[in-house]
Amino acid sequence: MIKKAAFWWMLYAGFCVLLLVSERVQSARSGLAVTRMERTLKIKETRNSHIKFQLDTLKSPAQLEVAARARGLTAPDPDAVVTLPDVAPSAHVSSRWMARLFSREETARR
Repeated sequence: MIKKAAFWWMLYAGFCVLLLVSERVQSARSGLAVTRMERTLKIKETRNSHIKFQLDTLKSPAQLEVAARARGLTAPDPDAVVTLPDVAPSAHVSSRWMARLFSREETARR
């Protein structure tokens, strides 16, 4: 009886050790995966900041002017510039055709 109990006790202890080792291995793998992801995130954030810097540089008026002059574009003469009056289209007229387009009665007639 004592031998049988010792056997089961040893089996239980072996199972606990196996469980503990497998937990440690899984924990180490998870830690490595997190480290890799953090490294990848840092690389992508660095790339993103470089791209944002390039975009801001290319959008700057000075850079746009340099690019335009390199392509042969020049500023127009002040007499050649035509200023149009600020006339907003009437919302009443523009919305009427949209209302007819989507109304159920008009659709049924077609």
